[in-house]
Amino acid sequence: MQVRQAVPGDGPLLCAAGLSGRFDALVLEKDGIAIGAALREGAWVQRLYIVPEWRRRGYGTFLLRRVCRAGPRGLWARAENGAAQAFLRQCGFQGAGPVLCRGVRAAADNAVACAHAFVRAHLVPGGFAVDATAGNGHDTVFLCHAVGPQGRVLALDIQQKAVDATNMRLQKMGLAQIGQAIKADHAGLADIFEKEGRPCAVMFNLGYLPGGSHAVFTTPQHSLPALDAAWRALLPGGALTVCAYSGGMQGTAERDAVLAWAGALRGQGCKVAVHLFWHEAGQPPIAVCLLKEMRPAP
Repeated sequence: MQVRQAVPGDGPLLCAAGLSGRFDALVLEKDGIAIGAALREGAWVQRLYIVPEWRRRGYGTFLLRRVCRAGPRGLWARAENGAAQAFLRQCGFQGAGPVLCRGVRAAADNAVACAHAFVRAHLVPGGFAVDATAGNGHDTVFLCHAVGPQGRVLALDIQQKAVDATNMRLQKMGLAQIGQAIKADHAGLADIFEKEGRPCAVMFNLGYLPGGSHAVFTTPQHSLPALDAAWRALLPGGALTVCAYSGGMQGTAERDAVLAWAGALRGQGCKVAVHLFWHEAGQPPIAVCLLKEMRPAP
């Protein structure tokens, strides 16, 4: 029995698994027969399939372990039916479904992972979510997986390079029907929410575009009005996260401005948590996580 990379001859199996054309998938082969296929992209187990006549023999567990090997400590998987959710729980995943996770608490040792874990805990599948700073699209992809096929994600960035990179990533991962990136300044979020509706989650990752020019970066003059607009529009029970960087004079000023903004919301129907990561060298980003409390029943 071996797990190998998919090849063109695996076309029928990949089609049955819902992975047509995905030769980056892994295939489980026994005695020369391909009996299963799986795909993991980053922290998400996208698909796990065993040919029906080979099920309930431990092959699914074996393949899942191989798929998760050498992956990130925190993994996510989406399972729509009870049997699939039960299988994932047997393999160490947790959650009420349809999205389950494994090792996420241990993985939340940096600002981005912490923000993801917080949003996942409060986001409503099928809802509308916004990535206010698309960057290279990693948060956008995360939100698309979290809201699921019935949800909708809008990502914004002022740099066309970031918009193109995000849309390309969504297209490649089969998420273009859920998420879309547009060129827009998050300072204009109020107008966007008036047009698009109220979100159940909004994520900000402040600073500059990874791999881009350090001369183009977010500033409190634009970030704070965007945060105000996002908080006002956020649905009760919704989550808002900010990853704020401390590098350089600009980063420190913006971080301090975000902390002051979040602190002013305490006691106004807002739960605020600030996560520091002093175990990291240098000046690691912080995660500011806000939950809008549900209105009491009349």
